[in-house]
Amino acid sequence: MKNTVKMLFLLLLFVLAAQFVGGCARTVTQLPAVGGQLSIEIKFRGDVDTVNNKYYIVFGPSSPLRSSKNYYFFAPGDGYDMNKTDVLYASTEVSYYYDNYFYSWADFIILKNNQYDISNGPYVSYTSHEAYAAARSYLAYRVEPSTADAKKKINLDFYLSRLSVPLPEPLYFTFICIDPNGVIRDLLLETNSMPLTSGTTVSNTEIPDPLIDPSLDIISWSVTVP
Repeated sequence: MKNTVKMLFLLLLFVLAAQFVGGCARTVTQLPAVGGQLSIEIKFRGDVDTVNNKYYIVFGPSSPLRSSKNYYFFAPGDGYDMNKTDVLYASTEVSYYYDNYFYSWADFIILKNNQYDISNGPYVSYTSHEAYAAARSYLAYRVEPSTADAKKKINLDFYLSRLSVPLPEPLYFTFICIDPNGVIRDLLLETNSMPLTSGTTVSNTEIPDPLIDPSLDIISWSVTVP
């Protein structure tokens, strides 16, 4: 009799344990896979000109702030002209740019002379402006395109490990196009962000502006986490 009771007790424990394990298994949620790369394509109305222009791709944990179209602008570490600095706000202090714009940037990529360089933030003080230039590193080389359509595009693939950690989720970004005089001619006006989940793509078309140089006029773009 005692053996029978003992057997029934053990059997009951086994059944309860099995139900507990099964219940736990049903509550496990498969997390989305975080991608390892970022693919960016920006198309312009005319041929991309990396000799005369500068093209920036800026990332942040929130929308990266910047000045407005048709005003002088530069990035952390860039050379600048004190006589042109932010005439919109009648300010000639470099610290103004850090206090109002660069503090919101996490990283940025600059395309100049067919070379992509990356700069990792945070950008907390104007006193480190020159140090930010020295800390930039090579990211990729843009091979001169051979077809008419490709000449109008910026295409860049790079590993997310090149960005500052921890990676913000979602990742905010913007594009800024600057002419030979250091003036912003085009940029993304809306706030844009994306999760870093494999298979995610965000894209948009922009209204062409016939008043600016075609090499600076963004007409469409896409950002993909393969």
